[in-house]
Amino acid sequence: MGWFANRRARAVRESGVEASGAFCRAAGRDERGPDVAAPAAGGSSASQRNDVRGLTRLACGAVALLALSGVLAMEGCAVVSTDAENSAASEQAAAASASDVEYASFEEVAAAFDESALDLDYSKRDLDASYDASSATVITLSFDSTSVQGAGAQASAAGVVISSAGTYIVSGELTDGQLLVDAGDDDKVQLVLAGAIIHNEDGAAIYVRNADKCFITLDAGTENNLSDGSSYALEDDSDEPYATLFSLCDLTLNGSGTLNVTSAYRHAVCSKDDLVVVSDTYNISAVEDGLRGHDSVKVRDGVFTIQADGDGIKSNKDDDPTKGFVSIDGGAFDIQAGDDAVQGKTLVRLAGGSLTVAANDDAFHSAS
Repeated sequence: MGWFANRRARAVRESGVEASGAFCRAAGRDERGPDVAAPAAGGSSASQRNDVRGLTRLACGAVALLALSGVLAMEGCAVVSTDAENSAASEQAAAASASDVEYASFEEVAAAFDESALDLDYSKRDLDASYDASSATVITLSFDSTSVQGAGAQASAAGVVISSAGTYIVSGELTDGQLLVDAGDDDKVQLVLAGAIIHNEDGAAIYVRNADKCFITLDAGTENNLSDGSSYALEDDSDEPYATLFSLCDLTLNGSGTLNVTSAYRHAVCSKDDLVVVSDTYNISAVEDGLRGHDSVKVRDGVFTIQADGDGIKSNKDDDPTKGFVSIDGGAFDIQAGDDAVQGKTLVRLAGGSLTVAANDDAFHSAS
């Protein structure tokens, strides 16, 4: 479980962290727990060490790194470098090298962990929520006569199937059906949700079965709703999909709208690869996990209200020291979790934002 799991994140309840722009690394073990830096004027005392099973508030201005060592000491900080040696190319090369190695156990993965090899950046495409409406395919959902104007998509009795790269603007309501993305291995697909309501009683509301990467853009000022039933009709010998919004490839959420996701089956939003959230407002309710990225979860900004009977935010890949992490660079979070509020198998990195957490288990959990 590691020190951090065992100590239940003591000394963080109601404690403020003053912004410093520094990257604080784990730096030693103390069975009493790390000493929390004195809060800004008006904050609570650093000597508070309450169990996080109650309400935990963490205002993150500095970087807190919960790594595989499982130990935090708020000292020995070094400023994050932006020099060429930390370029995206070098990080990707290091990550590829680590990914080529097969590990016999998670203990070996933990021993090989190197935070400098992690891909913590956001691509230009992640950050760009723009689209050309004049060339996009327009999908208008309806319970009786869904229409498609443009190429790359086809309406069916079960909903809509998108089969090629491109931008697709989706609006209207589908009362029992699915938006399925089944494109080519090299295809990038952008779904612009512009007031879309999709409910699927026996499957995922949006299922990205195949693509190189899928971008879901919430159109400015729109509210969008995804929901499912309590049981899925799955293919034989398969447990997929298992989330209301489910992707087998990298998934990015961006834009400036609102997404409401209600999961009655398992998870709310899940990517089997990397899950990136750039912006928007999210209201999430799930019977298991809220936001889940198997390889990683990266959050740049956004407003999040998450109620999950399982974990609030989770990444669980355990066979690669460059994966299985949760990185939060900003955003406002209100998380109520039946298990952990934020769980990263290899690392939980808090580099900004503000979090209000009520967790039955750990507030922030990283295995060691």
